Amino acid sequence: MRHLALAALVTLLAACGSRLATTPDQTPSPQPALSPAPMPSPTEPDVIVSAPNPTSPAASPTDLVTRARGDFDCDGRPDDLALYVQPGAAPSANVAWRATLTLAAGGVHPLDFTAIRGPLQQVVGIADVNGDGCDDAVVEVGNSASTTWIEFFVYDGADLREVREVDKPFIFGGSVRHGDGIECRTTNGRAEIVHRSVSNNTNDFQWDVVERVYQWQGKADLVPWSMRTLTIPVVHERDQPPEPWRYWALSCGKLRTPASAFQ
Repeated sequence: MRHLALAALVTLLAACGSRLATTPDQTPSPQPALSPAPMPSPTEPDVIVSAPNPTSPAASPTDLVTRARGDFDCDGRPDDLALYVQPGAAPSANVAWRATLTLAAGGVHPLDFTAIRGPLQQVVGIADVNGDGCDDAVVEVGNSASTTWIEFFVYDGADLREVREVDKPFIFGGSVRHGDGIECRTTNGRAEIVHRSVSNNTNDFQWDVVERVYQWQGKADLVPWSMRTLTIPVVHERDQPPEPWRYWALSCGKLRTPASAFQ
């Protein structure tokens, strides 16, 4: 009898020990999924700018708009640059384009880009913009009420390259209250692009200038080099500053546009 009671007690203690050693399930209960917070809408730009290069345009750019000739590879022979736009594009639409450089030495080099059809001519002109002695193209890619947006098309020895001002096109032109000028120059043997922005919005007797300088690294890489601000006083209210071409025009070698606001 004593043995039976002892066996029952051992069985009871084993059952209790097993229950105490059991760890309760601490896995958290699933929570409902949270929806991501809505992103704020981007601010609309004040002016039209060129969009990034299209990767798969809705329609292939096959309509020829213009051609230009220049010695893009410095072999002494004229090469052919042709610009095509996608069919049916509206004059004010930012659409797919293709530039095709055909070298006299042989070889065809295409470049897809985005632009708005210019009101006058899509190729603003041919000039040496990077100081290597070869011709390059200045191409209009957009416009606003008083300004023209441009990019440089440069042959780097292997490909036709599109060169912009950091993340946007260069700009020139303006009104009697503001302006932008682009100058190609050489400083201490280094080819540069200078972009000057000017306005007299703060004072009718002075012009406030921001000057940004970019230097060429190789044939087709343009890097920020310096920036400065200055003030140009004038004697009479809203007088234009000296040498207005610096602040309203494009000047690259023999390619010079008028300072539009004062012509």
